[in-house]
Amino acid sequence: MHCYDISSAHAADHAVVTTTAPVALGIEFEPMLSRNKSSALRAVHYMASSKVIMIFHSPWWLTGDQPMGGVIISDLPLKTIYYPTEPNKNGYGILLASYTWGGDSNRLLGLDQEEIFEEMMEGLALIHGTVNNLLRNS
Repeated sequence: MHCYDISSAHAADHAVVTTTAPVALGIEFEPMLSRNKSSALRAVHYMASSKVIMIFHSPWWLTGDQPMGGVIISDLPLKTIYYPTEPNKNGYGILLASYTWGGDSNRLLGLDQEEIFEEMMEGLALIHGTVNNLLRNS
């Protein structure tokens, strides 16, 4: 193994390389990678992903007549919401309010934090049939 950024070489029988596919394509392997491995590296497609985590004073989704837990998938900008089924040890309600990929993530990444917050609160209010102000006080 020869390192080009430093003036040293390392002798080894094997090397474990953990990098992204585009970077791996720029590495000169000896012996060369097989055609199938090179094709697999070129076929890897990366996309943006975003997670929005919101912290509430309490886990309001666990209270009431029908406590919630699990996942909701919607066509709202939130897309995928994960509700923990157990409160955290400090009593806060910590919610993965949005998990998005690709174009949905790119759109979300273009918003500032206040716009993201407002969008998440509006979506949660629509899903839960409650007023946005009630969620803000949770």
